[in-house]
Amino acid sequence: MAGSYQEWSTLSIEPEAYRIIEAPLCVESNWSGIDMAPQAMLRAGLAKTPAGRDTVSLPPADWRPERSTDGVLNPLQVREYTLNLADTVHEAMRSGRVPIVLGGDCTILLGCLLGMRRTRSARLFFLDGHMDFYAPEQSPTGETADMELGLAVGRGPEVLTEYGLGGPLVSENDTAVFGFRDEAIVEAIGGTNVRDSAMHCASLSDIRLGGFSNAVCGALAFLGESDPFWLHVDLDVLNPWEMPAVDYPMADGLRWGELYGVIRRCAATERLAGLDVTIFNPTFDWDGSVAQTIARVLTAALGLR
Repeated sequence: MAGSYQEWSTLSIEPEAYRIIEAPLCVESNWSGIDMAPQAMLRAGLAKTPAGRDTVSLPPADWRPERSTDGVLNPLQVREYTLNLADTVHEAMRSGRVPIVLGGDCTILLGCLLGMRRTRSARLFFLDGHMDFYAPEQSPTGETADMELGLAVGRGPEVLTEYGLGGPLVSENDTAVFGFRDEAIVEAIGGTNVRDSAMHCASLSDIRLGGFSNAVCGALAFLGESDPFWLHVDLDVLNPWEMPAVDYPMADGLRWGELYGVIRRCAATERLAGLDVTIFNPTFDWDGSVAQTIARVLTAALGLR
């Protein structure tokens, strides 16, 4: 169960229980501004007490975009960044902190899961407007941020899937995919649909048809009742009328209140090992209001103090 309203409405996390990790990675063929997101969210008031905030900062990517023979942009550099982020996430967990990783693009999920795997087995609640399940040869961009889910479950080149774990970063059987709405796009491009996997799938259409609360509870039930899980939050899961500051907007999407509800219920399970937040582009946030909304929703949903 995701917990009753009384259980998750009073949730709070003290400052000493979490660590904010800035991971301003942006693996794109053209600079977009996503690497400025961590600082923008923190300046907007994420985790309300800056003086007591436990924050670690990784550097942004400093390489030129180069496509490998299999079509992936900068795979060797992405692997190095993944390993460095994994070290930082692992250290936070080893210290008893819940890592809150601020991206950057969705590539950071790989380092988050690898860091978790160094501590325990991993399960994944994947909250994203896109499937991000392209194989390298299918990807329209070559960016690891549109194939990170596939890489995480072991589908892709060894340089980005093999980390000495004896298997993928996370099993398809331990992954719930929630909120995607790009099935028609994926089909048109010839990409692989997440429904052709062992993952639990709840598209936006599924959520609207079966009910939001039922969909959240179903995804959490799939992940089990005892094992910790990682939460990936790509802010393009939101309706662009609510969240315009993303690089690849699509029609429709969740509302802010629904995003709050998903995160809150995940946190209320007391099995949330950590989370990452990605794809906010401050260059589309001319007055800072989007950053302020992100900060308010995350702070409230996680009960941060």
